[in-house]
Amino acid sequence: VRRHAGWFSLAWRSFGRGEDEELSKAGWVRAWHGCKFEALYSIIYHGRLCESRDKARGDRFFNGAPGIYVHKDETSRKAENYVRFVPLCGDGVFWAAKWEVRVNRAEAVKAPRKTDQWVQRAGSVRLAALWLCGRLAHEMEEGSPAS
Repeated sequence: VRRHAGWFSLAWRSFGRGEDEELSKAGWVRAWHGCKFEALYSIIYHGRLCESRDKARGDRFFNGAPGIYVHKDETSRKAENYVRFVPLCGDGVFWAAKWEVRVNRAEAVKAPRKTDQWVQRAGSVRLAALWLCGRLAHEMEEGSPAS
């Protein structure tokens, strides 16, 4: 489905309307996770996001707060700070990805300092939709990271 600013949302196949309704009744809410395009294969293959918890592996997270970092709806645009546009096919189009997820805030990780990000355990995050954006060089927004 075409969305704003060149983004398209693709419903995650295993996340149906019924599951969304059940999770909503149980208090789960929508959140957003920006990712590098290179991470898509692993996320799609495993069907989930993995916690950032190993600094030796290059994971970035607050000390004492390993988890999956997401943004609530009100700060959803900030998830785009974690995407990077990459040229895939040599056709001049740069692609980026982010995830729409559902999170159980009852299982939130307490961040050690003030942040507008939510930190969640892996079991409290469900993939809902993959959002993709393709832009030509002249359509790139000021400050958009690109490879």
